Amino acid sequence: MFSMFESKGARVATLIGFIGILASLGAAFFIRSLFSVFIIVALVIVAGWMLTIQVFYTLHLYREDRKRMEATTRLCPGCDARIYKSDDACPYCGIDLDAS
Repeated sequence: MFSMFESKGARVATLIGFIGILASLGAAFFIRSLFSVFIIVALVIVAGWMLTIQVFYTLHLYREDRKRMEATTRLCPGCDARIYKSDDACPYCGIDLDAS
């Protein structure tokens, strides 16, 4: 359900984001003259936090996809292209893979 938070970087970014948001909102209520400034800072922190979480989640998905690809493919001995492990011949250079 919360696979977005499986990476350590995403959890650290979330913790830092929450601390920044709480600090700016706390300051907004204690320093009434700068209330709107601290609210804007909190909104900027939320936007930055959301972007950071998305970046970490995308990197996590990329790593998972890379593992899956490496588990189902191999390098062709003739042209070093990625081919499926079940291929009998390389679709790029045509080398017969049964012999290798």
